[in-house]
Amino acid sequence: MAHAVYQTKAYILQTITRKEANEILVCFSERFGLIYVSSQSTRKQSSKMRMHIHNNSLVMIDVVQGRGMWRLTGIHPLVSSFFYVESGWYPLMVRYGETMMRLLAGEESHAEVWDDVEQLFTAIQEDKKVKAAPVYEIIMMARLLYHLGYWNDNYMFIKDSLTFDDTYIAEVRKNKTKIIKHINHGLSISQL
Repeated sequence: MAHAVYQTKAYILQTITRKEANEILVCFSERFGLIYVSSQSTRKQSSKMRMHIHNNSLVMIDVVQGRGMWRLTGIHPLVSSFFYVESGWYPLMVRYGETMMRLLAGEESHAEVWDDVEQLFTAIQEDKKVKAAPVYEIIMMARLLYHLGYWNDNYMFIKDSLTFDDTYIAEVRKNKTKIIKHINHGLSISQL
């Protein structure tokens, strides 16, 4: 029986070790939202896929739908976390990924959230103002809450498409305390 193979970009949020050589990948994917992907024998030395499975990496994955869980059939790196692991970007990506796992409800596509993820990886690749990473984190968290319905303020960096320009950075720095308070409120009302 043939299975349909789906290819989608994905942000690897977490890897969970199963048995001796298997893993479960928690991914936020462009096509399917938050998905759990079973990967067989990818921790073995002989596995060709193991070198591309890293938390906080942007990848292209090939998956088939199994009973209750997706199965990994291929993986291709786009932006490895090794590229930015020693920069100020990495802690931002860890916290953002943890928040995504907390707030996203499962297999539901979130195009706006995905666009923000791609813009963030583009900024990482261009090594845009890594000193402003804490401000970017505030922007990303606020936009995530907005896209998921837990935010109602009208800041420019929320309503416009995501760019990391000086206007938005100045707006966040000016209203930092108020925005952080609003982020914490959004997280608490989510009850997740």
